[in-house]
Amino acid sequence: MPARLHKLFATKGLHYFGAALLVTSIAMLGGCAGVTSNAKDGGGSGSGSGGSGSLAVSTATLPGGTVGTAYSATLQASGGTTPYAWSVSSGTLPAGLSLNATSGAISGTPTSSGTSTFTIQVADANSGTATKSLSIAVAAAGQTLSVSTTSLAAGTVGTAYSATLQASGGTTPYSWGVSSGSLPAGLTLNASSGAISGTPTASGSSNFTVQVKDANSATATKSLSISVSAAAQALAITTTSVPDGSTNTAYSAFLYAAGGKTPYTWSISSGSLPAGLTLSSTGDITGVPTATGTFSFTAEVTDSSSTKQTATANFSMTVAQGTSHSVALTWTASPTSGVAGYNVYRSTVDGSGFVQINTSLVTSLTYTDGTVLDSTTYYWVVTAVDGSGNESAYSPEFSLAIP
Repeated sequence: MPARLHKLFATKGLHYFGAALLVTSIAMLGGCAGVTSNAKDGGGSGSGSGGSGSLAVSTATLPGGTVGTAYSATLQASGGTTPYAWSVSSGTLPAGLSLNATSGAISGTPTSSGTSTFTIQVADANSGTATKSLSIAVAAAGQTLSVSTTSLAAGTVGTAYSATLQASGGTTPYSWGVSSGSLPAGLTLNASSGAISGTPTASGSSNFTVQVKDANSATATKSLSISVSAAAQALAITTTSVPDGSTNTAYSAFLYAAGGKTPYTWSISSGSLPAGLTLSSTGDITGVPTATGTFSFTAEVTDSSSTKQTATANFSMTVAQGTSHSVALTWTASPTSGVAGYNVYRSTVDGSGFVQINTSLVTSLTYTDGTVLDSTTYYWVVTAVDGSGNESAYSPEFSLAIP
């Protein structure tokens, strides 16, 4: 080989001075292929790398897209020597997308749905190369993934909580997570079902962002909050006793409760009130006792919380014999001919609220009202009725205070 080189150099008018000569191009005799060498002065050799580490495509996955929606993602590489040059070595990008060879940006607007699998190649400044197989899933237009839950129910410390997040669009199955903020202490999010459950341990309002990811790695987020109130006070009846009553006397007493969640609903769970008295759902005992004696009963109150609380209390009431009063009413006959009888009306309000108290037409000029109560003022009027049932206007009003 040295002899052939020497002959070549002599032909070209060059001089061979031994190992110190820098050979840059050698054309081999006999029609051999050309060979290029980067031999360095002094007989050394090397490469022009200058990079750090092996060249590699560091992008692991690419986000999904949607038909008709602008798409953008940038490929990343590591190692080798910059600048990099990017290309698709096999497969194709989704229709409507293109790869910028210099920046590695994949951009455009997808025009058809489906999943495209392709191989990305990156080349560095020293012609080193690396590849990575990637894919992009494109959803059909109008099926964009979104979190459809708009709000979440409030909770209470110490009370089990349950709510399930909902999503629409994209491709199932979904996976859920909290991307920022945090759930109330004691609650957790099931990544598969989207269920938020547990038992809150502290009161307050928690703001957080939930993220849903579909099977094509498309994501959507929604900011939500859960308000947790302090544990409710245990429900209890605070009334300790009810007043006694007497017959023929109007009675009124009110039962009270505390704790739980209003409004309350009241009932008698055992025993009974004295005849003539009733307990309303709001806790008011009213009426006129009609029998004497001692009556024992149990009152029950129920609150309106989602997990209803109840409380009971035992009561006793004695009804004494009251004073029996009656009022004898007398009036003058109507001067109008054809009168068949009279009706008697009574009210406890001056000038209004009159109610008929006779059950059949009164044919005399007197009527005894035996249903008056103690300590009440009454007002009466009388009307005349003819044989055809026609009734006159009210007579002048007369009143009496019952002691």
